Amino acid sequence: MKKILAMPLLASTMILSACGGGSSSSGDRIEALQVNEYAGVWYLAEADNYLKITDDGNGRIYRCSLYDGYRADERVSLQVSGDIVTLSHDGGDEGEVKLMRNGEQLSLIAGIEEINYQQQAAMPDACNGNAVEITYVSPTEAVLGVEQTFVVNFDYRVADISAELAIAFTSDDGERTIINSDETILVDDRDIASGSITVNHTRRYQGDDAYSLYVLMYPAGSDEEFPILASDEQVINIVR
Repeated sequence: MKKILAMPLLASTMILSACGGGSSSSGDRIEALQVNEYAGVWYLAEADNYLKITDDGNGRIYRCSLYDGYRADERVSLQVSGDIVTLSHDGGDEGEVKLMRNGEQLSLIAGIEEINYQQQAAMPDACNGNAVEITYVSPTEAVLGVEQTFVVNFDYRVADISAELAIAFTSDDGERTIINSDETILVDDRDIASGSITVNHTRRYQGDDAYSLYVLMYPAGSDEEFPILASDEQVINIVR
């Protein structure tokens, strides 16, 4: 089975415990200074995304889209407090990552993992990087224990290498698992193009009322492990 590597951007697996802080006014002033230290626009070249942190510590990830330049990922939010950033996905806490600034470099550190963003004056208005956007999914509901055929249409753009597109679903452990790995599309279009993949899938896990279907783009010819170049997500509701 192919293993999807965490995209180098604030991965939810990067979790640290925050140190407790005092409640004195001097502590509040120190925290405010640290938040301001990290405020700005930061760029991660290998993932082609931007991290924007405001003076009050709110953060957003901006990803290259097909039609709207760099667009905020509304599913992911960040809150900076001191040198700790709390990550949330779809409103649920994902974990905490330590921040460290060295001049124009901002590092996010969790254990032995480190992601390095570079400071930028601003985000560009347009982008032409890897991108994929779901345009149609049917059905958008799943019946537990029943095999169903999912038809997924999408638009995409590949930036500079050949890539493959495949369908994945959230598995029982919360990871993304590719379904029917032979049901992929090999692409090298530099302009925007359209594709469609049909897969059969049976949902068996009963722990949630919804889960996610993904269109994943990854380098062509990938073996057991590979990075995600771009992705899009559609929530599938479970019918009981």
